[in-house]
Amino acid sequence: MSIEKLSEIPGVGAKIAEKLAEALGSEELALAAITNADVAVIADIPGIGHAKAVRIVRSFYESKEGVSLELVLRTQDAIEIYEHILNIIRSYTKTDYASDKLSLYFPLPSTKLEVMEERTSRFSEAKRLVEKIGNEKVQAISKLLAGIHSLKRWSQKRQVRGRIVLTDSEDVLKELERNHVSQYCTVRQFTPGTGPVDEETSLSEDRRRGEEEETAAGGIIDFAKGYDVVLFIPSGTSHPSAFDQIDNVELIKREWTIDQVVPESIIDFYSVNMDVIKAICELSEIFKSLPDEAAMKQFKSSLNFEALGQVKLLLGSITEKGEAVEQAYPELGRLRKAIKNFNSVVNDVESWVNDEIKKRVGESSVTIRGEQVINILMAARDEAIPPEELNRYLPSEVVQTVTEAITKGEENIVKRLGLKGDEESLVEGVVPRKVALPIEVDRRRVKELEDLLRKEYAINEYRELKNLAGKFIKYMDAVRNALQTYLEFDLFFAIGQFANNYHLQAPKLVKDKLGAGFKGGVNIFLKEEEFKKHLETKPINYIVGNVPTELQTKGAKGEKVVLLSGANSGGKTCCIQTIAHIIIMGQMGLPVPADDASIGLFDELHFFSKSKGVADAGAFETTLRTFAKVIHSQKKKMILVDELESITEPGAAAKVIGGVLEKLCENPNTCAVFVSHLAEEISKTVKAQIRIDGIEARGLDQNLNLVVDRNPILNHLAKSMPQLIITRLSALSKGDEKETYEHILMKF
Repeated sequence: MSIEKLSEIPGVGAKIAEKLAEALGSEELALAAITNADVAVIADIPGIGHAKAVRIVRSFYESKEGVSLELVLRTQDAIEIYEHILNIIRSYTKTDYASDKLSLYFPLPSTKLEVMEERTSRFSEAKRLVEKIGNEKVQAISKLLAGIHSLKRWSQKRQVRGRIVLTDSEDVLKELERNHVSQYCTVRQFTPGTGPVDEETSLSEDRRRGEEEETAAGGIIDFAKGYDVVLFIPSGTSHPSAFDQIDNVELIKREWTIDQVVPESIIDFYSVNMDVIKAICELSEIFKSLPDEAAMKQFKSSLNFEALGQVKLLLGSITEKGEAVEQAYPELGRLRKAIKNFNSVVNDVESWVNDEIKKRVGESSVTIRGEQVINILMAARDEAIPPEELNRYLPSEVVQTVTEAITKGEENIVKRLGLKGDEESLVEGVVPRKVALPIEVDRRRVKELEDLLRKEYAINEYRELKNLAGKFIKYMDAVRNALQTYLEFDLFFAIGQFANNYHLQAPKLVKDKLGAGFKGGVNIFLKEEEFKKHLETKPINYIVGNVPTELQTKGAKGEKVVLLSGANSGGKTCCIQTIAHIIIMGQMGLPVPADDASIGLFDELHFFSKSKGVADAGAFETTLRTFAKVIHSQKKKMILVDELESITEPGAAAKVIGGVLEKLCENPNTCAVFVSHLAEEISKTVKAQIRIDGIEARGLDQNLNLVVDRNPILNHLAKSMPQLIITRLSALSKGDEKETYEHILMKF
């Protein structure tokens, strides 16, 4: 089914569709995020959340493919087994994307054989990859994958203060607004005013034009002085000549691009996502050397390794704040340092000049005492005595001392701020050339110098960032494609590690057969416990149905309905769980926990766990209603039942189970394995041909623990645990006690 609108996705109403389209930019972009199963991006939208995002993505996939989780897994017990398996696999994923996308992998019906086979081949390759590259490289890749996630989106654009974009074109203005340039900096349409033309005046055309140009030039210059950086985009090829007189003006061609006008918008893409992009680049270096098979070739084909190598080099030019790195751009570093230290240096110099004058004059040997000179200087400041008049009353060496201190102070400003050129010339006069105490810096002159430094820094930074953005913009698609590739690869790699650690193998999927058979099968849940508690699992062989004969265990003749007997804790539940694991994983398209397995595909899997406690009459009725529906369904199905006898009284249970088994035998599209302690009683009531298998205990150890061969024996009724315990007690007893145990044994 083709889905072209958000409203076509079940469960997505008008309000949710509006939220998705608004947050992601458009309905098309929202559908693309859902198609790519980008749950993290969708979950970030206010009012959506993770659980709803997963439901939306799964609902889209199910509608598009015509499948669903509940289509094959028909009971809650079966779904819980599936979800447990999924959680084991999730423990190997490193990204939320892969963890979320796993929910789209559920057992498929027999009509999707090609999809299952494609997945099986792909994930078998994943296992081979993990085996080939070894644990050290697996750990290195996993560490880098852990640093990868969806690119961050930020709601607030970086405000570039002191920059204005001017244009004399209304069309250009609209283009700037469409591209959200105004969210970064000021954008204006600028039309130089020429003033009204009076036809009755005798003003000549040349004179009038000259005055208009002069007025326009003055307006432009005054306007530009209010900004650190002025960008002008003309409607044609020419520009006002006044712009040539202004140092902080950059002329941009009519065919402008975003990296020329707001380079920060490109730089921010990299700086905000610095850690993710670094991980992508480093992973790419490892990725090039990985072995090639079908899936790996596909992954590699979507990667531009050369571009990603360039990105890694370019990242060294910017900081995580989106600034140019000082070491790479010394002039920017010089100006940035000067601006940062400006106020403290000026204040320090002002204090130093005054202290220096006081010190040198106080120590001088002029005719009048030093303290008197200082008092005169301070009075001169308060009474505003003109310097030339004051100079007549002060000894020449005092005037020289003041002048030298002022000159030295200005030299210190130049040296400490690293000034040069026009900056250095502006320092002259920062400390006024007057004989007075205390001397105060000229704040107007200080502001002029600070403005000059700020504008020099702004225009230099703009030019460097524009140069960098022009390089970075070429690689944005390469980064995005690599990100999506590695998010997909994480799922592939996680399943590969899972398959390798659990020794999974690709099953044979057979469409025209019905059943499941395997050799060396292992219960996934027990294997999980083995990893945690260092237990040891025992593989088993089993078969139900008419799957290929190479898997037939001695005694099996294609029986589709089986009764499995055995002692408590002997492994009966684990056996039918293993059957469920192999069917679920095989029809998900995954390798399965068996050395050799064959699955005659099912359209439905029904798993009924053991009832907890004694069921009431209502539960008994509900269970029978469920079985009545299942029995008559013509879908190809596997039914796995664990101790159905717990739903009613033991005497009636054998008759109920026997009747159910007889009806199941009548349906050619059914396979079933019933676990029961009443196998002997059931066998006496069943008229149909069913197979009875047993998990036989060899006995009990001295602590009365069961010693059991967990591999089911076909066509064998296993002894029960009570019988084994009584047998052991009889062997260990004498006299009357022994006679009592033997009498009880006769009842068996």
